[in-house]
Amino acid sequence: MKNKLYLINGPLGAGKTTLLKFLLQQNELANAQVIENEFASSSVDSEELHDHVEEIETIAGLCICCSTGTELVDALNKLKANNRPIIIEATGVANSLKLIEKLIVNDTLQFYDIAKAFFVIDAAEVAINPALLISHREEIEAADIVVITKTDLLAKNQQSKTVHDITQLSGGEVVVATMGAIDPTLIAGSSGIVEYFASSNATIVNHDTDTNYSLVDVEQMAFNADSLQDAWDKLQQQYGLKRLKGSFADATGACWHVEATPSQFKAHRQQNAALLRLVFIGTNARSITQHVLKEIL
Repeated sequence: MKNKLYLINGPLGAGKTTLLKFLLQQNELANAQVIENEFASSSVDSEELHDHVEEIETIAGLCICCSTGTELVDALNKLKANNRPIIIEATGVANSLKLIEKLIVNDTLQFYDIAKAFFVIDAAEVAINPALLISHREEIEAADIVVITKTDLLAKNQQSKTVHDITQLSGGEVVVATMGAIDPTLIAGSSGIVEYFASSNATIVNHDTDTNYSLVDVEQMAFNADSLQDAWDKLQQQYGLKRLKGSFADATGACWHVEATPSQFKAHRQQNAALLRLVFIGTNARSITQHVLKEIL
């Protein structure tokens, strides 16, 4: 049985740690372990959280969604044997969908099920800077629960407008929280953020419930972008694929990054790649192996 994984993300200062402390008071998360990410060189929240949990893994000095290191994956691998829920509190500069991509690329979801993805946003900041809704639009759409904080700092008419504007973008539940408190029943159920990630291209409107993925190691393979594009056209028809992402090398050893959907294929040279792997996402993606890819390339 897989461990449950909860994600908390949102801009700096939005109230993520306050929400985390509330969640840790709920029965189903009372024994949860926390991976706390701090973009600063040291954590400012870990000591406060030690009052609420027995064990905290702190990743400081980098952002777990865009770092090329394995800090997050190592922490999750270390904790997976404990069979306890895990809550990841991302740094205030993280991107939720990049975080999902990292979990998929590193095959972490073999051992974890994402139970809920929370996105916390400060209503007062949105009222001052509406561009926040533009920069975080996809994350608001992707989150299972959008938690709106600090509405008490706004006049009544501003509160209504801000909550309305956020709700219009959300694809999940929207709640207004005071001191991080939300309806505890919202914690139950399953997450749709992996399916959102797989289907996030604007031309794809179906959110299949049976979407899965395959991670293919291409370290020992060499091919060019044109041959991969031809293979992608065939593979998506045969396996119901929605997305391809990852890195590969050509015969000269040059590294390439690729992103593809049924409507587009983009590949560009990159300086280097920490991992040469391709992720296929779609209805029957799990059937794609290294052997299948070699046969079709």
